[in-house]
Amino acid sequence: MNKIDNISFTYEEYGIEFTYRESFNKNKQSKAYLQLPSTGDSVHYINDVEVDRWGSDEEREVIIQLMGYYFGSFKKDDGELGAASAQVGEQVFKVQEVSFVNMDFYVAFTDNSAYVLKESRSRSYYNKTYLFDDTDFEDFDVIKTAGEDSCLIDKLEVIELAEKELGKTLSRWCTKKMQAYLDSAIKSDSSAHISSSDIGQCFGDTLDDFMRDNFEENYMEIEVASKWYSDFGCDIAGDFKNQAMEYQEVE
Repeated sequence: MNKIDNISFTYEEYGIEFTYRESFNKNKQSKAYLQLPSTGDSVHYINDVEVDRWGSDEEREVIIQLMGYYFGSFKKDDGELGAASAQVGEQVFKVQEVSFVNMDFYVAFTDNSAYVLKESRSRSYYNKTYLFDDTDFEDFDVIKTAGEDSCLIDKLEVIELAEKELGKTLSRWCTKKMQAYLDSAIKSDSSAHISSSDIGQCFGDTLDDFMRDNFEENYMEIEVASKWYSDFGCDIAGDFKNQAMEYQEVE
C-alpha cells in the first residue's frame, strides 16, 4: 500500500486541497484536490493531474487515505460535519436540522457564520449518508414582489429557529451530564464533603468539559457556542451547584 503521512488540508473554492508526503519519498511534498464527499460527479486532482473516474490503484489508495484523514478530523462525527464543511468551504462545528415552510433545512454553524443548506437530490442515488447542496431562491416560500430581500429574511428566520433548536438540545445534554455528576460525585455514599468553592469549581469544570466535547478547545471563539455558554450553560451549572450545596447542608 502506498502509505502517506504529514497530511494537512485547507478549504478552497469547490473542494478540499491536501498536502502530504508519501512514505517512500518523504523529501517530496505532494498535493491533491478532492471534491468531497466523493461521488460520481466529483473531480479529483493529484499533483495537478486529474484522476479519471476509476483511477489507478495507487491513486485510489492516496484518495482513500486523504478522505479518511479529512473525515476523521471531525471528532464524534458520523460524516455530517465533514460533508457540511466541504459544502460551505470552512469548518462546521454543528449542523441543526429544522423544518420551515414545509421543507427540511440544515443549518451549518461555523466559527462566526451560519449557512442554510438542503439535502442533495443525489444523496440516495450515490448512497451517501450525508450530501448537501446550497439553497436557492426557489427553496423558500417568499412573497414574489419582495424579491431577494424576502429570501434573506426567510433565511435569517431559518437560522434563528435552528439556533433555538440547537440550544434546546445542548441544554438537555448538559443537564443530563450535570445530573450524572451530581449523582456520582456529590450524592454518592463514598463522596466526601466538598467546600462551596470547590463545588462551584467542579461544576464549572464539568461545563468546560461539556463545551470541549461538543465543540473544541477554543469554544469561546465559536459564536454559537459562546452565546449558548453565556445565555444558558452558566445558569445550568449554577443551578446544579446550588442543588449540590443544599444537599450537603441537609446531610
